[in-house]
Amino acid sequence: MISIDDVATLITQPSVIVVLLLVVLYLTPAIVACVCVVSVLLFRILWNLNGIYKRHGVWEPLGKDDVALITGGANGLGLELSLQLAQRGVKVIVIDKAAEVPNTLEGHIVYERCDLSNSESLLSLIKKVIATHGYPTVLVNNAAVRDGGSLQELTSSQAENIVSVNTLAPLLLMRECLKTSRRIYTINVASVLGFVSPANLSMYSCTKAALISLHDSISHEYSSDVSKRFLLVAPGQLNTAMFQNVTPPRQWLAPVLDARALATTIVQKCNQGERGTVHGPVYTYFIPILRLLPYSLAELCRWFSEMDTSVKKGESDA
Repeated sequence: MISIDDVATLITQPSVIVVLLLVVLYLTPAIVACVCVVSVLLFRILWNLNGIYKRHGVWEPLGKDDVALITGGANGLGLELSLQLAQRGVKVIVIDKAAEVPNTLEGHIVYERCDLSNSESLLSLIKKVIATHGYPTVLVNNAAVRDGGSLQELTSSQAENIVSVNTLAPLLLMRECLKTSRRIYTINVASVLGFVSPANLSMYSCTKAALISLHDSISHEYSSDVSKRFLLVAPGQLNTAMFQNVTPPRQWLAPVLDARALATTIVQKCNQGERGTVHGPVYTYFIPILRLLPYSLAELCRWFSEMDTSVKKGESDA
């Protein structure tokens, strides 16, 4: 009978060790391949389960009975969303401060002019819209203004204006529109800059961070109600007018995102009633990880990306 000591003696023999190593080396490619295949399959299963969870509950596709309320819908991403929703038969009400309506909106979309920094005017308009068209079934908090200067260049009125438009207006719109007993899909358009803030863009970044926090809190207040669904949009730089004077220095790493393509993704998720967050491009998925890195590594990433030199002083639309 072979004892444990005999086995131990056998496997310590040089010739046996060599044979075992050769077997391991021979099988390594197959083992690695199996691990890769299993990992891919497991990831795919988890991805599909995540998608099912984000869409759980009954949700009817968009149609002519839906009403969408979109802020900042006269240009950029808001305009693309307005047009694509209108093409699906949705009645679209655009709230914007633009003096003139783009020709692409005429005949398809209701336009309401309003300065979102004026809370009283906004609340009055919301009541008018609800009385005329009913509660919206799609709410898009898209409007935003930005600063573009150092802390010492920022005036109190600019700071108040940015907070009112970027954070307070979405809060008021959600508060009023979520009173509905109907279904409603709320889309909050934030930014990757709500997770990491470059120099000379302090107020814009902090209001987007505030919007992300508002979204997280309010969406979980209504998490038990499947008729109230929320989508957070946190993209990188878009090819829109707001940041047209900002050129990303590392475009191979942080390419500019096409607003029309992003709008298509958002509308598809709205049509399916999908909860969660929309990121893009790829690098934006990893930006929140910067907060977890040691200070020196986080600073190295900022230096390499040149993010703190991209926004020049004195650039503002607030």
